[in-house]
Amino acid sequence: CIDSIIFNNFVTASEPKARFRTDSTQSCPGSRVQFINETDLSISNFQWSFGDGNVSTFRNPAHIYTDTGNYSIKLTVRDGFGCEDSLIRPNYVLIDNPFADFSLSDSFANCPPLNVNMRFTGRFNQSVRWDFGDGAISDTLFPSKLYNIPGNYRVLLTVTSPGGCVDTASKSIVIFGPTANFIYSPITGCDSLTTFFLAINRNNVDSIEWNFGDGKVITKDSSISYTYKTPGNFRPSIQLV
Repeated sequence: CIDSIIFNNFVTASEPKARFRTDSTQSCPGSRVQFINETDLSISNFQWSFGDGNVSTFRNPAHIYTDTGNYSIKLTVRDGFGCEDSLIRPNYVLIDNPFADFSLSDSFANCPPLNVNMRFTGRFNQSVRWDFGDGAISDTLFPSKLYNIPGNYRVLLTVTSPGGCVDTASKSIVIFGPTANFIYSPITGCDSLTTFFLAINRNNVDSIEWNFGDGKVITKDSSISYTYKTPGNFRPSIQLV
């Protein structure tokens, strides 16, 4: 005689798998690193070790590292049957500070133009921003800049790291040469209007070439008067020597 009995789904064999990632494996001291738990949603018991002595039991913890270094991350999970699994990612998170530094192909000229090639020599950068000192900017690692006007320019490099930390560095560029501006009056009138021109803020100027905008050019020193004999709109300018 034979008999049998069947118990459906009577024995459960559990094998949890620990899985995780971060929003970024690089950051800087004081910035938040978000850990993303990819373990099965049925598991609710977690033990995180962040590699710096700190731990957490949250499913998706965020952690702030205070020191630089490479940190190994460990996640241990336990399911409702008491089964465990662990995942260790050695040197998974890098914490570092940005360092801004650069070199210039030239930093001095007796007169313009001066073309300067700038080379980034810093590290741990997510982005860079160059301020060339004349209102122009760039976000490339190795920019070139053409300076057409004499002056003292301060090139400022700002480096932003993963995590949002910032470092800056600056260097000076000096370009000698003549500089000046000019004023003139009156600027409106009838035919045969005589206008008086005066050069101001002169620096290293030997002579001035006055262009009155009507085709007439005269080389003279700081001041000059000129009579416009035909109607029109004119745009005067100066060339410095």
